[in-house]
Amino acid sequence: HELHISVRGDWGKIRTVIEKTDGVVEARLLSTEKNNVNSVAVEHKPDTKMKDKLFDALSAINAPMLSVKHISLTLDDVFYSLTDKDKKRIAESAEKLETSKKQEKRFGGKSR
Repeated sequence: HELHISVRGDWGKIRTVIEKTDGVVEARLLSTEKNNVNSVAVEHKPDTKMKDKLFDALSAINAPMLSVKHISLTLDDVFYSLTDKDKKRIAESAEKLETSKKQEKRFGGKSR
């Protein structure tokens, strides 16, 4: 489950408060606009009261929630999300392997 919210305030404080809210899995900054308005994606466990929980938590730090939108993920969205994460992991592994090969060449290769 995911909510996209617009909230005014310091991103560091906002992120801390959101991620401490019961049921929240992750908070991601999508963008920051003028007047310190942040667009945030909030991934959360199923909870019909999540909007209220976030509103209360953000109000407590004087970070007004300006808008909220529930995002419905399809099976395709979930699949692409998982495969994108796999692609990133594969790319990172390939980059580490390439760096390791360059270091081997520079230091005379592996000892056998």
